[in-house]
Amino acid sequence: MGAPASRGAAPRARAQPDVAAERLRRAPAARRHRIAPRDALRRRAGTVLLRRFRERGTAAHRHPAVRARVSDARAARGRPASGGTLRCVTASPPTALSVGVEPAASADDAALVSAVVQLVNEVYEVAEAGLWVTGARRTSRNELAELIREGQIVTARSDDRIVGAVRVQHLDGETAEFGMLAADPARRGLGIGRALVAFAEAWAIERGFVEMQLEVLVPVAWRHPSKEFLRAWYTRIGYREARTGHLAELYPELAPMLATECDLVVYRKALTPQHPES
Repeated sequence: MGAPASRGAAPRARAQPDVAAERLRRAPAARRHRIAPRDALRRRAGTVLLRRFRERGTAAHRHPAVRARVSDARAARGRPASGGTLRCVTASPPTALSVGVEPAASADDAALVSAVVQLVNEVYEVAEAGLWVTGARRTSRNELAELIREGQIVTARSDDRIVGAVRVQHLDGETAEFGMLAADPARRGLGIGRALVAFAEAWAIERGFVEMQLEVLVPVAWRHPSKEFLRAWYTRIGYREARTGHLAELYPELAPMLATECDLVVYRKALTPQHPES
């Protein structure tokens, strides 16, 4: 049995409880959140803002047009159209283009001639909208068949389908020309137009021409978006404006079909033979 404490000894002090900690422990969960540390409050605020942005985005994506655009974008990136996890992605190889001069015998292929005529006319209907009267067409079956017989039509194929065409011809002993350039807008991104121009230039170099020419029809009184695009594009690939003339003076037979006054801008580019590496 232990010795009793002496009467004169001071009583032992009791430990003071942590009032703040005790209140926090006993407080309901809702109140504990109210007195959460500052970094926790910041995280909560960020979570709320993120949730609001997601809700707004979800509401916007309910619109059919927006949903379709998102699905297309996801498909282009190899992601699921409606979210989720893409477990396996198999990248398809880029579609190869086959470019060449149509043989003369193709002039008797009605389906081929019709396909090229339809492609050219549809492309120019958009590219030269507002320049011609209603019903005017860039080419016809008879004209195209004759150009094929003369060896002047180059086509581009993808998956055995014609996706582009261009006309090539010689102007004089030193200059060749290409025109009637058309590329399937549904296959944009394959480089069809650039491949056709490159083939036309190689065709001219192989035959000894030192310069390539092309003509672009432009309205006089206003700027046409397609023509502005072509001007910039041809400039990027090395063509420079050589001269400008009135279409009605250069081709008087076409003047009655114009819906607005137009100039014909001539572009030229010096051709450099490509020597194979030794």
